[in-house]
Amino acid sequence: MRVRPPPFPLKSNFIKRIIMIKELTIDRSIWAVPGRAVFSNLLNGSNQRCCLGFLGQACGVPDKFMRGHGVPSSLIYLNKILFPRELFDSIGDYFNELLLTQINDAQEVPDALREDWIRAGFKILLDIDITFIGIYPSLCRF
Repeated sequence: MRVRPPPFPLKSNFIKRIIMIKELTIDRSIWAVPGRAVFSNLLNGSNQRCCLGFLGQACGVPDKFMRGHGVPSSLIYLNKILFPRELFDSIGDYFNELLLTQINDAQEVPDALREDWIRAGFKILLDIDITFIGIYPSLCRF
């Protein structure tokens, strides 16, 4: 079986940037969470990102690859190159990715509690400190 290379040049700075990420900023004004976004994707059609979309952006994943994808593993062969390997274990289990996605997308969770869970999850699973900036937009009316 032949593995296709990614459709953009791989440079060693991608790998270095991934290894060196120890802090991540999530902007509340474009954070895709229930009640404030119609779709929670890595990057949705309204240019909102889920927590893993902010991680992808920090890792240098091009927006054109994240747009419309719900999770890093849906990027097929790009996921283990551009996202931190700690999202996936050695046998391809996506538990860490699933856990962070479930926290991001949990229904009827107060904003402050979701932020605490995201901070704890990223710290415990990926050893990344999260900082939140900005203010939340108005709630969506569906």
